[in-house]
Amino acid sequence: MAALIEEAFGKDHPDLYTLLGLKTVATSVQIKKAYHKKALEWHPDKNKASDAKVKFQAIGEAHRILSDVELRAEYDESGSIPGEHGPIDWRKYFAKVSRFGQNPNFIHIKIQL
Repeated sequence: MAALIEEAFGKDHPDLYTLLGLKTVATSVQIKKAYHKKALEWHPDKNKASDAKVKFQAIGEAHRILSDVELRAEYDESGSIPGEHGPIDWRKYFAKVSRFGQNPNFIHIKIQL
């Protein structure tokens, strides 16, 4: 989705917080309010600019990332859109999805040879 944000706001686009008019210490409530304000401003039914639709979608993507605790932490750490740059860190992925004892849906199967 970095391409969408780049298309909407250019290669030198501001960070996701600035897109929504926020500081990096914003709370989830502040993120939600800022998103709604920007979404109303750029909604294609209300804004007749030729780039309103793509900006509206980019603002939605910024909201999606900043409102998800894990994606926001990844964005804050790397400064780039999560999942868009570089190879997948498989160790981090498997550590996240296979937390023994912490995930009640995890089924451990022991295979004997």
